[in-house]
Order: sequence, then C-alpha cells, then structure tokens
Amino acid sequence: MRSSHNHQSRIESVTGTWCVYVVYNPDRSKVYVGTTRDFKDRIKKHNRPSSASPSTVEDEIDSWLPVIAITGFFNKKDALDFEKNVKSTAKKKEFTEYASLYPGRCPPLVLKRIIAIRCLLCEFDLYWRAPKGKRRRYVLHWGSYMDRDQRQSNVLKHCPWSRLGRYVKHKTMDLSEDRPLAPETDSSNVSVTSEHTNSRKRKVVDDDDVDIDDDHDDHDENDDDGDQRE
Repeated sequence: MRSSHNHQSRIESVTGTWCVYVVYNPDRSKVYVGTTRDFKDRIKKHNRPSSASPSTVEDEIDSWLPVIAITGFFNKKDALDFEKNVKSTAKKKEFTEYASLYPGRCPPLVLKRIIAIRCLLCEFDLYWRAPKGKRRRYVLHWGSYMDRDQRQSNVLKHCPWSRLGRYVKHKTMDLSEDRPLAPETDSSNVSVTSEHTNSRKRKVVDDDDVDIDDDHDDHDENDDDGDQRE
C-alpha cells in the first residue's frame, strides 16, 4: 500500500519521473516539445544564456514559458514515443483548422500541441502504441503560460480526456519541489487509481518544434502552417 502511494506521489511531480513537456517562447514565436526526468532543471537550461561575449549575453537570454507537462509514463521509451507522436500529430493539416475551434490568446502554434496531446490520450491511442496492461493514469501539469487565458484553458481541460481506460488528472504545475530521480526502468510510476479531476542550451534554429540537447536530440522539420507571433 505504501509503495502504491509513493508511485502515485511520484507522478504528481514534474521531477523524479519521465515527463513530456511543451514550452513556448513568445519573443521568437517558437514552441518546443521535449522529454526529461527533471522539468524544473530543464526549464532553467532552456532559459540559460548561451555562450556569448559579455556584450551580447542579454540579447541571448531566452524566455521559454512552461505550457504543459505530462507524467505517468512507464519509462524513457514510453515518454519518447509519446513525444514523437505529439510532434507528428500536431503537424497534420487538419490540426490547423482544429486549433481555430479554440479561439483565445494562445497562438495556434501552442494549441495544436495541446490538442495533439488530447488526441493521443483519447482517440489516437493505437498510433503511439501505448503499453497495454495496467489501467493508466496521467497527470497533466498546466504551466503559467495557460494562465493568460483562463476561458481557453478551461475549454481544453474539460475535453473528454478519459477514454480507452485512460484516467487524467489536471493540476497546476509546481516547479518548487525537489524529488529524487526514479530508476530509469521503473514501470510502477503509473497509479491504478481512477481519480479523474479537473544538456546544454544552444541557439534555436527552427520555427517550430526545435530540440535542445536533452535525453535525445532529433530535429523536427519546420511547420509551414503560417503560425504567427502573437
């Protein structure tokens, strides 16, 4: 029982377990989807100045804002598969129209990733080959960027996330806590509870999903859907 509680507690955090995350840079109008075991540390690295001369350091400081992080994956491969499919699903042409159904202050560039996450958790489960077996529980940690439009955020949070045996909990992202890293192959960081409630930094070169050195480093092609800086 205690072990089950510990596993449930672990996925309530964005540190100490594998998570897939989305961050957005409004100054550059770029979005980034990645995988990490310590999102708190990762967001610091995203916003750390790149190596530059002292006179240009201020110009090189980025402002990547946390949009969302998803925890509840069995292991690194599980998380990487999900990340890959978020990127590919969000690039589908129909998602540009789909994103327009959720009007608000967040640009389509961001919304398409969130909608892709929804589809992967709900409708497109077979496409990302989620592990079979235990009833899965995911926690969606909503970052500060979504606070800029509460109405839009509420619409996204109340979509039918729970299907195909998936249970999703929504919570505000907490970047203040520190937790020990879970073993890489620990498959028990997924709770069977049925609660359903609301390394290095380098210059970005793509206009859309651009991968900064993380646990893997696969570059995505640019998105040609005409997303504009807001």
